[in-house]
Amino acid sequence: MTFKFNENLLQYIWENQLFDKTELKTAKGEPLQVINPGLLNTNDGPDFQNAKIKIGKIYHHGSVEIHINSKDWNTHGHQNNKNYNGVILHVCYNVTHQGYRNDGTPVPSLSIGKRLNEDLLVKYQNMMKNQAFIPCDKFIKTLNSISKTNWIERMAVERIETRCKEFSMLLEEYGGDWNQMFYTVLLRSFGMPLNQLAFEEIAKKISYKILKQNHESINRVEGLLFGVAGLLNEDLEDSHYTLLKREWHFLKSKYQLDTISTPLRFGKTRPGNLPQIRIAQFCSLIHHSPEIFEYALTLPKINDLEKLFFFDLPSFWDSHYTFNKKSVIRKKVISKTFINHLIINAISPFTFYYEKTKISEKTSVAISYLTQIKAEQNSKIKQWELVGIKCSNALTSQGLLHLYKNYCKNKKCLNCNWGKKFLHRNNEINQKY
Repeated sequence: MTFKFNENLLQYIWENQLFDKTELKTAKGEPLQVINPGLLNTNDGPDFQNAKIKIGKIYHHGSVEIHINSKDWNTHGHQNNKNYNGVILHVCYNVTHQGYRNDGTPVPSLSIGKRLNEDLLVKYQNMMKNQAFIPCDKFIKTLNSISKTNWIERMAVERIETRCKEFSMLLEEYGGDWNQMFYTVLLRSFGMPLNQLAFEEIAKKISYKILKQNHESINRVEGLLFGVAGLLNEDLEDSHYTLLKREWHFLKSKYQLDTISTPLRFGKTRPGNLPQIRIAQFCSLIHHSPEIFEYALTLPKINDLEKLFFFDLPSFWDSHYTFNKKSVIRKKVISKTFINHLIINAISPFTFYYEKTKISEKTSVAISYLTQIKAEQNSKIKQWELVGIKCSNALTSQGLLHLYKNYCKNKKCLNCNWGKKFLHRNNEINQKY
């Protein structure tokens, strides 16, 4: 017999006991009963832990290892690994070889190849072959709203928790300085996807403490950030540029600063997203609201947070997108859409991490920020809407973006609650995928 699927499917089948369990016997013919299949282990070691199996008249407590073929026990080197001495059952599609533990004792084995539900295998195969936007595009319409909402919200939280790992490393790097960490996270978000790394390096070159010391002078703040960004190295005949360049040379010497090594990227972006404009906006934020980082730690209402981004830039930027060329006069205020971007990618994740780390396990304020702003609009969200999933707010859109990128795109249906529900159904849905 051959099994044309991956080992993950066998793990899923064992976890949910989706096979014929009538008169189970080990490869040696001993009666076998599954009391508890165990808990799936996503780390190193046997696939399932804390299992309880009855073989003959003896109850066994320990781990379960899953393989397609029993010979994989030796292929994977388990016979030499002491971590597998606690395996009480070797579950395989095919059993042709006897496996032995590191201590030399044989591992009881169970073959389930002839006991599998063919309908389940067909469903899984069709999902894997489906070339639509998501593997379960037809089935998803039959899910109730609670199943949809709960999983989308779980995906949104999972997405934020991924960001929290980055925050934890930053906080350790900054010696527990929450203000410096949040300043880095926020400035990085000003960089948009194109210049995130460069803007993060700017934050690491110029500390929040230095910016705060100079916040009263917008020229000094601009001199600092544009200088470290490497944007004040030309000889331009412009009074504002000359002023910033003079400030930079003074502050560079005073604080022993140097420019970033990560090159700024300018291509394929709208004028309003150019790094010069985003840096100028961040400078004005520091000038007008230097306490924004301390204020965020008080967990304010979202409307009060948004007000901090309502300000005008210096008049120079009304007629410029870059230093070396004038443009049609236009205010470069921070748009509502960009404020939402900052809340989604910096403020809400930071608040989530702060609530969870310093206050309690509750993260209600961070989640409330996302539920109060509009969903993002992009090609992936439009595709979700085409299969019947509507986005009511940013929490929903964040969850759907994470779900697609980390589950649907890679067809990890066995790790998805929706995919599991589909595979669990018997013949309720007779649609071809």
